[in-house]
Amino acid sequence: MESLSQSYLTPGAGAEISIQPAPAARPDSINERNKEVARRIWRELVNGECLENLHELVSDDFVDHAPLPGTTNDVNGLLQRLHVLHSAFPDFRSTIAHIVAENDKVVAFVESSGTHRSSFAGLPPTGRHFTIQEAQVLRIKDGKMVEHWQVADLFGMLKQLGLVGSDFPQGAS
Repeated sequence: MESLSQSYLTPGAGAEISIQPAPAARPDSINERNKEVARRIWRELVNGECLENLHELVSDDFVDHAPLPGTTNDVNGLLQRLHVLHSAFPDFRSTIAHIVAENDKVVAFVESSGTHRSSFAGLPPTGRHFTIQEAQVLRIKDGKMVEHWQVADLFGMLKQLGLVGSDFPQGAS
């Protein structure tokens, strides 16, 4: 039996009261639309399947607050970032594990991985695989990403690729 917390009561014919299912959340809410934009960005841009959709998903006045070193913080820098990642890590994949939206912000907790096959940030390929977690924040306006922030475990990535040691200096304060 359905609980009243998941239903609402409506008067029926005469003195009868009928129990009706609660209305479903509107799939066209701004939060749901913005989450779908973020999912499309991952599916079509980050994972490199449909880069021709860049201008459909990213605003011309886009600002990246965490650009990849050596790239600009605009739309061209985003394209550079995607090219660098997919060149250095041809099997690069980033998967959204959790996604939350509130008004114009979308936060995605993602897991990214790839195998280092070509130069990355001036470092020669190691042939090693990495998997890291990241927190990504997007600001969406009119169905397009206008801002991006990122926190990623880059030390963990470099460690897995064998580019930094696992020991920290002793006695550092």
